[in-house]
Amino acid sequence: MLKKWRLLIALSLVFIILLGFNYIVNADMGPKPSITIHLENMNTTNYTIDLLTKMGKDSYDKILEEYQEYKNSPIHKYNEDGWMATKLRNSILWGDVKGNINKTHSFTYFGVPDEFKVIIQYKDGTLKVSDTIKRTEFNYTLYLDTNTMEVTEGHKIDVLNILVCVLITIIVEVAIALIMKIHKINVIILTNIITQILIQSIRFANYGILLLFTAAELLVFFIEYIVYKKAFKDIENKRILIYTLAANLTTAALTLIIK
Repeated sequence: MLKKWRLLIALSLVFIILLGFNYIVNADMGPKPSITIHLENMNTTNYTIDLLTKMGKDSYDKILEEYQEYKNSPIHKYNEDGWMATKLRNSILWGDVKGNINKTHSFTYFGVPDEFKVIIQYKDGTLKVSDTIKRTEFNYTLYLDTNTMEVTEGHKIDVLNILVCVLITIIVEVAIALIMKIHKINVIILTNIITQILIQSIRFANYGILLLFTAAELLVFFIEYIVYKKAFKDIENKRILIYTLAANLTTAALTLIIK
């Protein structure tokens, strides 16, 4: 049994290293805010979209290497009181500026602004700009009428994505439990359903409470440990602690790697 514990500890350390490596390469730790824009009355895919934010004078000529084709284009040259196209210049804002058939664009990562405007450039160089928009949620969704540039806020819950996250978590944690010869699978499944509801519900909370995500992850660990400690009375506490740690580290690593 001691060898199995050492194996699990080793696996946990591997996952911690993977998390660290992922952080160094992508700076991709923790939950990230997002802005999703659904374009309405957009009759072409030949357009460019970006978020405008207040940028300093030294940012005017900047443009990322992958967007050199837009250098000196109307959307790149746009500068009204310091409001400039951000994704074209900022590598810590992720998203696709090119038009697509779905007319939907998501911007994420640590460069997501609290206050912004939406700018659209059409094939002939015509620009359209929205009024200032304030992001009111961590994962913010809006619908933009491209005729009037009026914005309607929306709340989109991706039920399928949530169910997939819950299912993957349960499968992984059950698999680890079986490896450790912990056979009270019904308790593990029920506990994970409850803790996943907690985690997923926070995704729709106000964006200003980012630290709540970290607190929730820690809370999940302690909830699971306490529940398992009471439910698995025939298993010593050290083994339960190792299981809970290994299970949560594994699911956390998988989440980051898959994303």
